Parts: sequence; C-alpha cells; structure tokens
Amino acid sequence: MIHDERSKDTGMTRSSPEQVSSATTIATHEVISDLIRAKSAMETLVHEMHDLTCLVTCAGRILWGNRSAAVWLGVDHDLLHESSLAPLFSETDWAAFLERLQSLTAQSAFVEFHSRFTSEGKSRDVLWNVRPFKAVSDRRGLLLHVVGRDITDVLRERTEKTKLESELETAQFMQFAFFPPTHIVSETVEICSYYRAADQCSGDWWGYFDLGNRRELVCIADVTGHGAASALVTAMTQASCLAFVRQHGKAAVVSPALLIHEINDVVYKTFKGDIYMTFFALVFDHGAKTCVFSNAAHNFPLSLRIGRDKGKHAEALFIQGNPVGHSSESIYMETQRAIHKGDRFILYTDGITECRNPEKKMYGMGNFRRSILKHAEKMPLTCFRDALIDDAQAFFQGQPLADDLTLATLDIL
Repeated sequence: MIHDERSKDTGMTRSSPEQVSSATTIATHEVISDLIRAKSAMETLVHEMHDLTCLVTCAGRILWGNRSAAVWLGVDHDLLHESSLAPLFSETDWAAFLERLQSLTAQSAFVEFHSRFTSEGKSRDVLWNVRPFKAVSDRRGLLLHVVGRDITDVLRERTEKTKLESELETAQFMQFAFFPPTHIVSETVEICSYYRAADQCSGDWWGYFDLGNRRELVCIADVTGHGAASALVTAMTQASCLAFVRQHGKAAVVSPALLIHEINDVVYKTFKGDIYMTFFALVFDHGAKTCVFSNAAHNFPLSLRIGRDKGKHAEALFIQGNPVGHSSESIYMETQRAIHKGDRFILYTDGITECRNPEKKMYGMGNFRRSILKHAEKMPLTCFRDALIDDAQAFFQGQPLADDLTLATLDIL
C-alpha cells in the first residue's frame, strides 16, 4: 500500500486560505507600524517647527497645537487645548481675526494677513495663514488650520536692505556729480566720454579741468574693484585734483607727475597700501603746442594724427609708474610730446578691453585697436565715441559687465 507523504503532519499544515489570511495579517501589521512611525515622525516635525501651528474652531479655541504655539502663548503644552489665540492679538485685531475665521467655509481657499503682538517686551510681526482643515468627523463643525510665522527678522532685513539700496543710489547719484559732462567743447579741445558702472557705485573716474591760458588738465583713474569703497577713493581723487588745480593751476608750469605724487600721498596715508588705483594725467598747453603726461600703472592712452598719417597708426602714450597707493616712496616721471590741430586722443579703463562675451573671450586690446583704426576719421567726435562703444557692446552680446567701463575721446581743435 502506497502512503501519501502529504498525509503526514496534517494537523500542522495550513490550508491555502489560512496562509493568505496569515500573510495579510502580517502585511497589515507592517503597514500599521509604518503608519505609526510616519505619524510619530510627522508629529515630531510639526512640534519642532519654529512656526506656530494649530487647529482651531471658528471661535478661535485651540483643539491642538505644536510646541511653538505653547511658547508663543506662554502656557504649558499640555494645557494648550484650554487656550485660544486671543492673547496674540490686540482687541481690535482679535475681532478682525474672528471675523475672518467665521467667514470661511469648507470650500474656501486659504487667507493670509499680517498682525503684531508683544512677546517678552518686544513687538513681533506675524504673517498668518488660515485654511479649512478636512477632519475625519464633522462633529466639532468646521476646523481651521492656522499657521503663524514670525517675520520680524525678515521685515527688518528687508528694511535694512531697502535702506542700503537707497544709500547706494544716493552714493551713485553723488558719484555721477564728480564726472564732467559727457560732451565738452572749448576753444581748444572737444571731449566726448562714455561711462558705465558694473555695480551701483564705481571705481572708475575721469576729470577735465580748465587751467586757463589755453591749457587743460585731463585725467583718468581706475580703483581696484568696484562698489562703495572704490567710489570713496574716486571721490578723494576728484577732491585732490580740485585742490591741486586751485594751488598750482595758475603756475607757469603745471606738472602731472606732481599731481600723481600728491594723490598717492593721500591714498597711501589713508589706506596704508590696502587699496590701489591706476591713474593717468595729461596737461595740454596749446600755446606751447605740447602735451605733458605722467602715469601710475594705467592703460596707455592712444593718439591718432588724423589727416597726417591717415589714421593708420594708433600711438600709445608710453610711460610707466607704480599704482597710486602702492608705496609712499613711489616716484613718478613725466614726458612731453608735440600736439597739432586734428590730433585725437583715446583714454580708457580696462573695463572695455577685459570684459568678456558669452564664450568667456575678452574683447582685448587687439579688437579695441582695430575698432579705433576702423573708425579713426569719423566725424563728429560723438560718432567716433559711439562707434567704439557699439563695437565693444556687439562683442559683449549683452553680457553683464565684470568691471566698470570708461572711455574719453579728445580732439585738438
């Protein structure tokens, strides 16, 4: 007789329905455990929130709240359900708050509003967010989920930022006042300039001073970096130039090297070598038909002899010197060249040559020189200036400037 092995242990083997039931029970238990852990984690998260979070009735009575709600109200967390939100409002604001609560329905969207309350003697600004809460049962009527966010610090930071922006706008306006007009025409020279700051305040500056007796001082400066600190140095520089012109402008000989020496003395003593500035100064004497110039590490200006060499060569005014502010012992030299009617000078800061296009390529001195020679004989001078700027901006392709940009073009009349 053949025995079926499966008949053994019949009492210990579960039928298929029993196995399914057991597996379902185990799975259900695991799901419930996961939900309990998730609920516990969520409760911990809500309790640790800095924002006040609670469920309230339309009368403002608290049914549940997190620890922040208890702290704000100054009550024990276990007694929070016996409290209302009234202590966080003035009498008028509380009436308006209740009116908002009672105007909501289960289909309402959230409402948001601002109020103030005093905590520990300090006034706090709160942004409230109230929305209907979908409860398991409606036996308590409509419940509302209320979140109160302390925005005191945010508003203070915004106020401080607005104040700072206002101060920077004022500084920018004042700095513009340091610049000469963009178009100057005198008996002896015509000057057209362009200036664009990379930031609200700039480290670029250029100046024009009539010395009398058919003489002019023209200078250009570029402080390391840009922003408020650099703008302060340009203000000091302009003031130093004004003082120099008052003291030495009527002398028979006006020395651009002496001007740079005096500015260097002021900047170095003020900033102790922490801030540098490049600077180039030219003194035009039309009676003597000369231009005397001195340099403190600035880009060499270029000159064109329009009509005499057909603008085919841009000559650099080559002279070297330490940056302003580098050392108290810096010595500045000066040199002289002849000037003639029709000579054209181009002064600039490195913002025009070192700014980049979207491919990160610099405009460079080569492109700038080619632009100068291409438009060398453009008249009037305003068209020459505009052509140089248009070429540079076409290369930049709308990229934000990485540095301040200044250009001054000058014709001898």
